[in-house]
Amino acid sequence: MKSIDASKSVFSLGLTFLPGIESGALAHVLEKEDKQTASVVLAYLDNERSVKVFNLLPVEFAVETAMMLMDFTPVTIGELTGIQNHIIERIIRGDSSAADPGLNTVINLMRKCNLDKYDKTYQRIGKENPGIMNRIDEQMFTFDDIFSLKKSVLKKVLRSIDNMTLAKALKGLNREELYIIISVLPENEMKDIKEDIDFMGPIRKIDMLAARAEIVQVIKKLDSSGKIDLKRIVDDVNSII
Repeated sequence: MKSIDASKSVFSLGLTFLPGIESGALAHVLEKEDKQTASVVLAYLDNERSVKVFNLLPVEFAVETAMMLMDFTPVTIGELTGIQNHIIERIIRGDSSAADPGLNTVINLMRKCNLDKYDKTYQRIGKENPGIMNRIDEQMFTFDDIFSLKKSVLKKVLRSIDNMTLAKALKGLNREELYIIISVLPENEMKDIKEDIDFMGPIRKIDMLAARAEIVQVIKKLDSSGKIDLKRIVDDVNSII
């Protein structure tokens, strides 16, 4: 089987390597893998994601992985697909976060506290431990949080996503969950989305995960550009008095 040249983007070959998986979750999984697997992942990610994941790895692990990359040998499409499926399955099972109950507790508190406590906690952690802050940023908003968005915000989000990605992401939701999301759209668009979901038939769980991760990235980009404010959305909905 033909190997893939790591100097060429896998996207140009019609492949999407580890689509939409957040860098923090990916780094956390990789540090529990062997360094050879980590070197393959870093070699085939696009440059921006590769750097971000590398910076989130423990120092010694990152250095040893970099040394392995100096003697990197391209892998086959089959081998690359096997690595991708293995890592995504680990993330689906929750392996990327289960080992950090303290971090998960902090994230949960920040998601539900009032805005003043959120800002002060965010600033303190960012100042004293930027690496942990990067992981918190990665996990602060997940696909499940989309159900808590205000209707006006949710509508803006859906307008920024193509129908096929949205249909894949919504596949598997129950009727009530589906309605919560698409009810902000005009009736004809709601009908189109339902038809897209029905027409595509069964899809792989990996494809659904990738679509949901893509939607999360769209939401975070809208937040970083100032078009929405995730902090205030979470505070409005879940704040503890």
